[in-house]
Amino acid sequence: MEDNIKELALAAVTGKAVANFSKADVETALREEIRKIAGSMKDYQKNKWDLFELIQQTADEIVPNRIIDIMGQFAEVQQVGQGNKATFKKRLGKRRGKSFITKVSPAGTYEAFRLDSEVMEIPTQAVGAAAIIDWERYLDGLDDMADLVDIIMEGLEDAIYKAVYEQLIAAYTNVKMPAANKVTASGFDKLAMDRLISVVKSYGDNAIIFCTPLFARNLDNEIKGSYLNDTDKMEVRTQGYVGVYHGTPVVVLPMAVETEANLKWAYDPSYAFVMPAGKEKVVKIVLEGDLQINDWTNRDWSLEMQFYKKYGVGMLYFNNWGVYKDTSLSVDVMSM
Repeated sequence: MEDNIKELALAAVTGKAVANFSKADVETALREEIRKIAGSMKDYQKNKWDLFELIQQTADEIVPNRIIDIMGQFAEVQQVGQGNKATFKKRLGKRRGKSFITKVSPAGTYEAFRLDSEVMEIPTQAVGAAAIIDWERYLDGLDDMADLVDIIMEGLEDAIYKAVYEQLIAAYTNVKMPAANKVTASGFDKLAMDRLISVVKSYGDNAIIFCTPLFARNLDNEIKGSYLNDTDKMEVRTQGYVGVYHGTPVVVLPMAVETEANLKWAYDPSYAFVMPAGKEKVVKIVLEGDLQINDWTNRDWSLEMQFYKKYGVGMLYFNNWGVYKDTSLSVDVMSM
């Protein structure tokens, strides 16, 4: 497949301009290029694998970058080939140092420890879905290629975000996590959050807060009811929350509902996670192989595009990051 159609597909999905085309013209240009290879059902059947390759390459290039944009400050992302295993090194030096640093013999000799690491392998699982395209609507310009790719990418991203979020929540009840690394409160307790941040910062150069927009709205830098500066006011006005809380950056997970009935949030908004920044990343994410696509032609000639992707999520340590649970928040949409 020619490079120009691949470039157009990436530009259409990301909403960017490309050489010789404005952002407004990219989708039209892409549709015209696709007409050349799949302008009829006959051409589609002949060239569909080229079209599938276009979708695969577009999604496989964009999805990892979107995940890194949201979670890259505390998550390491690896992409490996089909059948390959992703391994991550779990560095142990600083943890051992914290254990041994106060053990001094009467002669003043410190107990030695190795700057060692252990290897962690993360298994993968498949997540899939399907999207139906009315081919005539597409040819008439009523449906867009970008819509299909967006559906695919949003589905993959949501599955990975949810897997990471659920693993982090599971640590809240794990006996390995120290009590000092957890807070439970009805509402937002600034002193408790500040203590949690201080614990995490002792393991890294800084910390970040990872949460949903519903939790983030309670973070503020007020002193006696007044903001320190106008930057916070503008951030709350434009995005709904402050970007930095008491010197700690705030990273917000895109909010989603569980189903189109809008009854429950896809992520429990009562949790916020304080992660170390500048050192080893706590969360490990692996994407395995290419996006797999196949199609099914329905009786009305509409096309059902079926796809799946393999991914895995792992987590390191329990002592260098923290969890805050605000019991006043709920997964029920109407309780907000």
